[in-house]
Amino acid sequence: MKKELSEKEKALLEAKERTVDEKLMAKARNSPIDEVIVLDNNWKSDIQKIFTLFRKVENLEDSFINPSRDAEDFLSMIWHKSQTSFDLPREIQVIVDSNNKLFMNVGTPSFVSFSNQESSLKGMKLPIKCWIHTHPFGEAFFSHTDWTTLDTWKPMMESAIVLGNNQYWAFDLKTSVVKIVQFGVLQSPLNKEEE
Repeated sequence: MKKELSEKEKALLEAKERTVDEKLMAKARNSPIDEVIVLDNNWKSDIQKIFTLFRKVENLEDSFINPSRDAEDFLSMIWHKSQTSFDLPREIQVIVDSNNKLFMNVGTPSFVSFSNQESSLKGMKLPIKCWIHTHPFGEAFFSHTDWTTLDTWKPMMESAIVLGNNQYWAFDLKTSVVKIVQFGVLQSPLNKEEE
């Protein structure tokens, strides 16, 4: 039988988790992109594999505006890789071009860009079907930098998805409609055993 944590134990656990997060964030703020330590050299191929499976079962026309369960599996892989493939959680961006080809790169824990990596975009066909990126230390939202990217690319981009901790925003640039999804565990307070 699983022991329920006391309020004190819960508070101590939360404080410990915050301390770990604060240490990671302090390290992240001082971590330039050229110092990325890759722990999983297959991160790109793993994302590509699940995208290939996803493409086999779904028409991609509206998949990024209103993600299905299969699309969410693809998004979950991107999130997982941003959390586990490097020395610390880092932003990853994935572009799906008009030919359904993926273009990926990694950034710092708080920023990702193709600047000075333009050669990795060779062969990309416009318009962009979807620009996906992670916010590995926080919530899904479009930052000021993200809005600059969206406003710049709006004529050549159909959709954008930002991934946060157990959540995502899927944004249709043509209609300005966003689908906001939050994942969590929901338990009925009525079925709680008497203490």
